Amino acid sequence: MAALDDILTALTGSTADTSVCLARSGIATRCRIAATAAARGRSSILFCADANEIAAARALLLLQSGASASSIPFDVPVWRQPCLVLPSVLRRSSRETLANSMAVFYALTQTGPHCLVASPESLNLRHIPLDFFDARTLDLQVGMDFAPELILEQALEWGYERVPMVASPGDMALRGDILDIFLPGYSRPVRLEFFGDTLDEIRLFDAETQRSLQGLDEVTVLPVLPVTLSSKDVETGRSRTARLRTEGRLSENGAYSLSKALDARCARGILPGVFHERATCLEDWFPSGSLWLLPGRADSEDALRDSWLELKSLLEDEAAALPQPAALALRSQSLLPPWQGRPCVTAEPLVLGVEQHGMDMHERPLHSFHDIFPVPGAQDRPWQHLSKALTAWQTERRQVILSFSSERGRRKFLELAAQDGIHPRGRYSPDERGLFALVSPFRPGIELSWDNSLILGEDILFPKAQKAPRSPSRAFKGLDSFDSLKPGDLLVHRDYGI
Repeated sequence: MAALDDILTALTGSTADTSVCLARSGIATRCRIAATAAARGRSSILFCADANEIAAARALLLLQSGASASSIPFDVPVWRQPCLVLPSVLRRSSRETLANSMAVFYALTQTGPHCLVASPESLNLRHIPLDFFDARTLDLQVGMDFAPELILEQALEWGYERVPMVASPGDMALRGDILDIFLPGYSRPVRLEFFGDTLDEIRLFDAETQRSLQGLDEVTVLPVLPVTLSSKDVETGRSRTARLRTEGRLSENGAYSLSKALDARCARGILPGVFHERATCLEDWFPSGSLWLLPGRADSEDALRDSWLELKSLLEDEAAALPQPAALALRSQSLLPPWQGRPCVTAEPLVLGVEQHGMDMHERPLHSFHDIFPVPGAQDRPWQHLSKALTAWQTERRQVILSFSSERGRRKFLELAAQDGIHPRGRYSPDERGLFALVSPFRPGIELSWDNSLILGEDILFPKAQKAPRSPSRAFKGLDSFDSLKPGDLLVHRDYGI
């Protein structure tokens, strides 16, 4: 932990172009720094170049922030969770994706610190204005008077869609005095029950079984789309479209497509940078002293530039359903990278030349059981080797974090480990030594040599047995008698099974 203290101390209060370079480092080290910074009240932006790194970052942040997947109740909205992830809204332009994005931006308006995992797309796109939610949120509380028809009308302007039965964010269904609505930021849909115009009850429910899960005192209704379609919004959009066309900033085809979408009250494909006069860049949502965590300065700049060119080609394709100019939809290519002039940590994966001016924080990825137990035959008896190692690691390692994909898998492991006197803790603490068994989607493994710690997922903990190919001529045909059976054999009856 001393190394993290040195990094954060070097960057404390920095608003100039102060940076720390880490040698032989990777995603887990950056996540550890982000979690430590958040615990000390500092926001951070964790830049990830691709979808796989984004998924790994989210899982590792959950593990290292002390909030495993099983410890976050489903009634806790996104803006009260320790890790935010901006989804790709262009390549997956669905209402669900856009709704998740809106929940993240609303979270950034709340009191921090915030830890955000950002993609090249999210840094290149221009986003909603900073004051977007000032007049576009609706807080509902049990006992308040609010006609369900008014909520329905407002929700339609904010991009919700009426359906027979809700299934994904942005869906809503009104049946008598019951309004079901799937709100951005909530993992389950919400059922609002009215007595007349009085909101009598708020409950989360399961979309598949329709069974109630949890009662709530209040919920926050947010827009599903970054472009809302009240009469005032539509008129503002038409005026802006006409002005952009007159100024030559919008092509004739683009102006026609945009006007047609506004007339049809269809806002899903309209990007904030094209519609909003005061569109923002992602860095505008963070204090200037927020910490930027990069996979390497050169690699990050290359990823940002390649993404910008790809997005420009995608947006300005005349065959697109709604072509939009990159000059409006994207950050200006002439702008410096968003981390320029801000406190920055670059985790360089290569050693050559870096160790001369950077801190050596070696991080080794683990892909298989053999990577950590390179003993011949170890995979044939995995538990024997793992149990022995866990016993030793309790004193030899500062921390060993075991990641399980489900609570059921974690419980089964704990029962097995207890038989060998191994008792990992179920709640993580970054300052404590020992073993921790948590739930997260992280499946591979990582060794943090600089911290003398391990993170092991199920790909490491439960190796797949290597089955020898069977010869058809030696295929088992069954037994005609029990004479060949020995104690301990598994008996499978032809007709009745095990």
